[in-house]
Amino acid sequence: MTNSKENFLSIAEFLKLAVEFEEDSAAFYRVMLKKNLAEPVKALAELLEKQEEAHAQLLREYDAGNSRAFIQFPPEFKLSMPDKYDEGMSIADLISLAINREVHAEAMYNNAAASVSGDFKEFIKGLAVFEAEHAERLRSLRDYY
Repeated sequence: MTNSKENFLSIAEFLKLAVEFEEDSAAFYRVMLKKNLAEPVKALAELLEKQEEAHAQLLREYDAGNSRAFIQFPPEFKLSMPDKYDEGMSIADLISLAINREVHAEAMYNNAAASVSGDFKEFIKGLAVFEAEHAERLRSLRDYY
């Protein structure tokens, strides 16, 4: 594996990226809420929107101090959300995309946790658990569409 500067993020850069991920996820769920959703899907989208906003706030408030640590990501890992959504997507496609996005966020947090230690590691491992739970709950909605 060849390392390049693009494979590494400082803790501050990672926090900024993670806030963007969480804010983008909250916006994604707001788009879903504009659709004609079955009640369980609507209730979960509302909950996930609030949780993603709360995650973004926690990340904004996290004090990394003077950490000089860097997080390394594999070269093949994309530091952006997979696939963009568009207005014409079906609800089933939106649910599938939401699952992919949650799985990607979980992988980002788990990858970062593998590169650090201490309180920060526990913090982002906790976020990875939330993202995994989000994906699992979204999988349970597939039967509605």
